[in-house]
Amino acid sequence: MRDLFDGLDRDGVPRRGPRGRTASPPGMRPPAREEGMLDRPIIRERLGAPAGGPRPQARAGVARWGRHSLAADSVRALRAIGSFGTVGHADLKALYTSPGRATRSIRRLESAGLLQVERFRRGHLSFRGVTLTAKGVRLLVRSIDPREAGDRHAQTYLRGPARPSQILHDLAVYRAARQETGRIEASGSSVRRVVTERELQARASRVMHAARAAGADGPQARAAAAKKVGLKVVGGKLAFPDVRLETAPRDGEEGRPGSVDIELVTLNYRQASLRAKGTAGFTVYRVDDRGAVSRAA
Repeated sequence: MRDLFDGLDRDGVPRRGPRGRTASPPGMRPPAREEGMLDRPIIRERLGAPAGGPRPQARAGVARWGRHSLAADSVRALRAIGSFGTVGHADLKALYTSPGRATRSIRRLESAGLLQVERFRRGHLSFRGVTLTAKGVRLLVRSIDPREAGDRHAQTYLRGPARPSQILHDLAVYRAARQETGRIEASGSSVRRVVTERELQARASRVMHAARAAGADGPQARAAAAKKVGLKVVGGKLAFPDVRLETAPRDGEEGRPGSVDIELVTLNYRQASLRAKGTAGFTVYRVDDRGAVSRAA
């Protein structure tokens, strides 16, 4: 989504004037105001793996992936990171049975060169994000989830946020998706694949390009993309959710896979904009300036 952070430009960074200074009329200083957390720049630093840290060891209940012996929860953690691009360190630890096991496992994966932990700071807010390395992405791409056998689109694995300035948004997307996954599983269904906004945009772009090459005009190309990718045209534009959760039919039931499109909005979102999200068929989650999310009524 493009308007999550009020006061930021389309690239998610504060609008700047010449030489990196905030733009303001000549001879005037910018008006004094209280600086909000979302208006502050992101400071990013790599946190290295502990020297001489624990190495992966073969033990009961682990799968052999190439040279790596990984327990089921570590595989689940790697897939979660790759599916969303970046996952908060605290959110990732919640996938394990205990904090101690999570800490040890994350360190092993980091020492094995499969993931990296980075610290992001914005003002007084500091948090850690976990991303895959190129090696970690290659490992996942070579391993096919049995649930995806025969699927036209296998799970796409990403490395890092689309832009560091959007890290808070990306972490919140994962939290909203986890909450919605709980609701989906409680209904007896399951999530079979995660499709990010980046991937949906790429799919739609390919369809529109092919349609235009065949002689379609702009509206016709958008309509073709909407039909092919499962989107809606709102206000003359394709409406893309922040993330799509593709779901499998309930156990014992037959039918086509479904999907849930999730969109994040800020707490002060306008009602008119919220109605537009509903028109697009999105399941809306609200996010505050610290990244906490809650499902909109």
